[in-house]
Amino acid sequence: MVDALSEPEMPAPRVVGVDKYAVRKSRHYGIALVGVESRRQIHLLSGREASNLAAWLAQWPGVEIVCPDRAPSFAEGAQLRAAAGPV
Repeated sequence: MVDALSEPEMPAPRVVGVDKYAVRKSRHYGIALVGVESRRQIHLLSGREASNLAAWLAQWPGVEIVCPDRAPSFAEGAQLRAAAGPV
């Protein structure tokens, strides 16, 4: 019955927090994206590359602020998306 329920519609995030997560410590990492204002998980991306984050941000043009953790690749991903200009 739970699987039959539709996903609740979430408004487009304006402020996104970015952090890494481990599927398997020391082997498989990804990027966790959290809506700062809604305090909800938005998406999990595989890999920790800046290009993955930049591609995801390109799909969400309403994101105004990105709050990355200390990983340089997250800041680089946000800068890559910002440099690309409007979608």
